[in-house]
Amino acid sequence: LIISCFFAYDKQLSFMIVLLSFIPFSIFFILIKALDVENKKKLLNNVFLAVVLGSIVSSLPDILYFAILWLSGNKASRIYGPLGSNFILIYDLLIYAVLIAKWLKEKNFKNIYTALVLAMSFIISMQLSRGALLCFFAILIIFLIFDIKSYKKIIPIMLIFGSILTYNVMGRVDVAQDTTIQEVQEIIVGNKTEELDMNMGGTGDLIVKIIKSQSKTRQILWETGTKISMDYPYTGVGIGNFKYFYQEYSGSDRPYSDAHNILLNMSSEIGTPFMLVSLVFILIIGFGALVNYFNKQKKEVRLGNVAIMAAIAVIILYGNLTGIAFQTTNEVYSFTPTFI
Repeated sequence: LIISCFFAYDKQLSFMIVLLSFIPFSIFFILIKALDVENKKKLLNNVFLAVVLGSIVSSLPDILYFAILWLSGNKASRIYGPLGSNFILIYDLLIYAVLIAKWLKEKNFKNIYTALVLAMSFIISMQLSRGALLCFFAILIIFLIFDIKSYKKIIPIMLIFGSILTYNVMGRVDVAQDTTIQEVQEIIVGNKTEELDMNMGGTGDLIVKIIKSQSKTRQILWETGTKISMDYPYTGVGIGNFKYFYQEYSGSDRPYSDAHNILLNMSSEIGTPFMLVSLVFILIIGFGALVNYFNKQKKEVRLGNVAIMAAIAVIILYGNLTGIAFQTTNEVYSFTPTFI
């Protein structure tokens, strides 16, 4: 990371981002791990609860704004920035995975985690993000697979808040008017005369078609990130510097600060070696949690590993396919959710 800063297009910006974002987070976690307290588990749990409450409070402006627009019949506008939309989802989705695990450890519904899960589920369901839709169901399905006995808790959350979220996402103009989505809806409700070929080839082609139709803007961003990575393979253009190269490489007049893909953000800004090492670590964490799940007997520990797997799924889905990149380091005072 430091080496990349020396080769950055805007060296001052890169160094300031590292000094004001990466280093403080690193020091924070080193201090938390180094603290010698009598009940460290309680301390870490209190830190987590503080983060959850902070996330819920910071999400309130976005939810209030959305509710006002919803009541007025306008769903096309959202808040963008640290208190709105994609940005709150970056950390809400990761926290949600851990929150579900802690909730499922409780034997009844009368506990603080029930209230927090309901609050966070509501916040996520009030979004218009396709990435949120994918990740919300992915998190709950992963927990359902690895802890089927908790279906009485998981399925109601999935049905109630999943339905609200699906309704909101499908109400987006670019989704509702997409011909591919309309075709799928016609097939589902039975209004389409042609039968869908449900073999692997037909289903796979349909999925690819949906992804392409729903990621037209992002395809330009991904292509730009790939081109920059190819021209600056070893150190990238410098962390936070993607915005200086986007218009030149994309041919677009619109400014953009990230590649909407965590891997392409890393490779284009910090270099392909950094990205590959990061990808290896991400996969090690995910597969390590899967192995630990089967090696442990205590439900509490097993659910903790399921939470890690769910968080990794969020990073892969939301970070690389549809949502804004987790590595939001395009400004000096960037909050870096990757560290969560």
